[in-house]
Amino acid sequence: MTSWVQTSKVTTMSAKPSAVTDLFKTVEPLFGRTLKDGDLEALLKDLEKWPVPPFGDEDFVIFQGDKTLGYDLVFDDAETVKIPEVTEKTPRTHLLVGCFFFNEGFDGNQAFPGHLPWGIAWSDNAASLVSKFGPPMNEIMNKKTGLLNSHRWKSGRILLTARYIGGGTSLRQIYVGIK
Repeated sequence: MTSWVQTSKVTTMSAKPSAVTDLFKTVEPLFGRTLKDGDLEALLKDLEKWPVPPFGDEDFVIFQGDKTLGYDLVFDDAETVKIPEVTEKTPRTHLLVGCFFFNEGFDGNQAFPGHLPWGIAWSDNAASLVSKFGPPMNEIMNKKTGLLNSHRWKSGRILLTARYIGGGTSLRQIYVGIK
């Protein structure tokens, strides 16, 4: 059974502003790297998220983020990541697999204040994202209401998932990652 560890905490904005403003641009090339990577360590220190806590006995995912800044970095146990470009498979090794960017109010988060991936804006909705990125590879509907819940696109090794509220009228969350 997989359990989830949430280590995000509410803090004041003390991370280096440039680390937050350009988070996607900085973090995207680091997907698939471990905590041994100097560039990843430097980013985590700039974000004041170093050190990353160890995995618990039953934990396979750790979220490092900040609700006041509206993001979570996602680390998986490298042994559990089953994609070919990930060569590090040592158990209990932290592997950066993705990043969530949250809009205001989602799970107690404030809106991410920096640049969102690929020119996305919090004012976007399902129609505008389909216009920007073309037809999604997946369209997920709410099983109870039948309304649009999310879209997913893939470009190279990167997945982009947009989650909506209001059946696609408002953007709620963006996820980018390698899985």
